[in-house]
Amino acid sequence: MSSIIRNELEIFITNEQSIVLKQLRSLMAKAIEKRKYDYSSDIEKLMGLIRTLKPQKSDFIDPNEYIDALRSYAFILSMISELFDEIGINEESISLSRNMINLAKEGLPVGKVAGDSKKLLTRLGDTGHNIFINGCRKYINLLVGKVKEPDQQELQIVKEAIEEILGSSDRPYSRIADLARLLGTREKDLARVLEKIKRKDPNMILTKSFITFKDKMKSYLENLIEKNRALLVNDLAREWSIKTSEVMEILEMVKEIYPGLEIYERTLVSTHKNLSVLINEYVENEKITTARHLAAKIGIDSKNLRKIIQRISKYTPMIILGDSEILAHREKIIDWLNELAEGRPKVYIDEFAGRLGVSHKTAVGFLNKLAKVYSDVLVERNEIIFLRNFNDLVRKNIQTGKVDPQLREVSERHPEAVEASIYDNIGKILKKFEEKIVRR
Repeated sequence: MSSIIRNELEIFITNEQSIVLKQLRSLMAKAIEKRKYDYSSDIEKLMGLIRTLKPQKSDFIDPNEYIDALRSYAFILSMISELFDEIGINEESISLSRNMINLAKEGLPVGKVAGDSKKLLTRLGDTGHNIFINGCRKYINLLVGKVKEPDQQELQIVKEAIEEILGSSDRPYSRIADLARLLGTREKDLARVLEKIKRKDPNMILTKSFITFKDKMKSYLENLIEKNRALLVNDLAREWSIKTSEVMEILEMVKEIYPGLEIYERTLVSTHKNLSVLINEYVENEKITTARHLAAKIGIDSKNLRKIIQRISKYTPMIILGDSEILAHREKIIDWLNELAEGRPKVYIDEFAGRLGVSHKTAVGFLNKLAKVYSDVLVERNEIIFLRNFNDLVRKNIQTGKVDPQLREVSERHPEAVEASIYDNIGKILKKFEEKIVRR
């Protein structure tokens, strides 16, 4: 196994060193031609460093130490090559190259060399990010698939590269197939390597076809839920290009570090707080609505929504819930009923049911519940009586001395309501009359 690794590394170093030195020689010749002797001297020193840094087998007693040195040198060469390709050979790239060569000289493990190289490249911003990813890709492609049991140092580099690739807060995930294409490896080989990394990294989430990290996915979901209040499992499956079963698997793992994250009926992802805000906003805007209508707006089945509403009911105190079908906002429902009544003292329950598109039985159940909350509403047989409108009509009839047909009809069915209203309104009229006399 070690002979395969050594052979691959030696071939890579020979080829990559030749390419880099050729670029430097060409630039040095141009610098001399333009009499930029200080610049040409810097290039020549860098060339000397690159030549002398190459490990010699005879310098090592332990073959494993020689291979470790080859690893570090190969990684640094891949970084320098990408650095020159990306920003050219200039004072900055020469300085960065020297610093990275010094990392290899210190005899650090290649995993540590990779981490420190990434820090050096951060000063280049997004360009440094790309250089690091492409340098890692070149090194990873050198060994993944050719070595059945990668060393922990190689695994560390793969991990560093993937963390950098998935570093975006907008897309901290990837399908393994897409990642394999980006890194230039076979999907099967990369999956095997990722499985080895996952065994030692509890933060990694790895499914059959998907990879992410718990902390990054937590932040990603937090931002989406804060923005949208709730997410559909099917939408996440489409966005991530995986099956819903894998989405569920991923969400369950994120829940381990995301307190409050809930999966509702395998269809909706949110927190009790955010979902209750979403439903409350919908109901407040509509004043009164049905589970079927609300489910269509959210994009889920109405049966699932009814179960969800029951589950979070204690977090939605402003919503009056009737048999899990009708939802009304406590502060808006009376306004809606007044709009329905249009000043009439009574409305048939079937008119109420028809407006919402619910059954008579469902409407009665909800209205009986509503009547217990609001004393202005009475439910009698097939009618809804609005005492506020009824009182206005009684007052008007007392003042005019004429009995309105609607008042007569209601009084025949509900004499107790008429009697109470008459006494109340006569008292108000007499009080106003008394105040008028006193002012005189």
